[in-house]
Amino acid sequence: MKNTRLGILLAICVLSGVSSSAQAYGVGESILRVSDLKLTDSVGARYTSAKFSTLSSKAFASNLNHYSPGHQGEGGQWSYSTNFGVVDLTTNCGIDSGVPCGPTYPNYFLPFSPDGYHFVPGVGYRYADQLIKGDLIISPATPMSIDTRGDAATNGGNGYYGGSSLVQFDMTFKLASADRLTLSFDADAFSKVSNNGSGVHFFDRAASQVKFEARLVNTTTGAQIFSFAPDELNFLNAPWHGDSVMDPAAKSFSVSSSLLNTSDEYAFSFTQLTATFASATAVPEPSGVAMLGAGIGLLAFLRRRSHKSAALGCR
Repeated sequence: MKNTRLGILLAICVLSGVSSSAQAYGVGESILRVSDLKLTDSVGARYTSAKFSTLSSKAFASNLNHYSPGHQGEGGQWSYSTNFGVVDLTTNCGIDSGVPCGPTYPNYFLPFSPDGYHFVPGVGYRYADQLIKGDLIISPATPMSIDTRGDAATNGGNGYYGGSSLVQFDMTFKLASADRLTLSFDADAFSKVSNNGSGVHFFDRAASQVKFEARLVNTTTGAQIFSFAPDELNFLNAPWHGDSVMDPAAKSFSVSSSLLNTSDEYAFSFTQLTATFASATAVPEPSGVAMLGAGIGLLAFLRRRSHKSAALGCR
């Protein structure tokens, strides 16, 4: 994993109280691109609904902006369904001080340029977007791609800003014939966080989180068959001060089960999350622990929502 950190001379910043430029004091972005996501059997054939004797699934996707830890603000987009297909949720953006949010770049899943995030300089903002194509188990099954991003910045005051994009899929099943299950996909994660405030803004902080986790459990016996969360796709980027880029090399991932029988019921799930939180605070928060807590709180909040079955959206 490539991990570059550029430190700033902390003592000089604190004592001098030099004013910041027009850029935000704490700013971050997080991106996770997953492609060719599929479930295959022991001979490499795609799983389709015909391979199951019983099958139940639910899919949840959301783009949310946040004004405090775990709370949604200034609009959100979410979708509930039994399968994904194509989900292209509206880009969610919020800027402080009533400044119009624009221009936005829907379905842009690359790092922004080093000199800015294409927003008005010197303002706090929250930004989230995602695009999903394909499906895991419909007939015919099609390889999935899931692109998510969450960005945020703070520019002083008492502001709190959060942008998060989350995708959750759950299915329970019994197999029509004994077989193995393999999850495979390609993935590329990226996060950049800059905490460069000085003087009274020295403790203004941004932190980004990237998460991808998959689980397979035998619900009849309670045994966990696999829990898959590679380090390259699960990390917190929260520099104490200065700039931090976390850019693991894109690579292929896979995990396989043992032989699954036809009598037991199984539950498979995966979660993909990108989120950035930025806040102005008078109290230091080393390593961004509070920001991580906010991301975990958000994930729990959205998991509770995923029990609904209707497709919803709001602005």
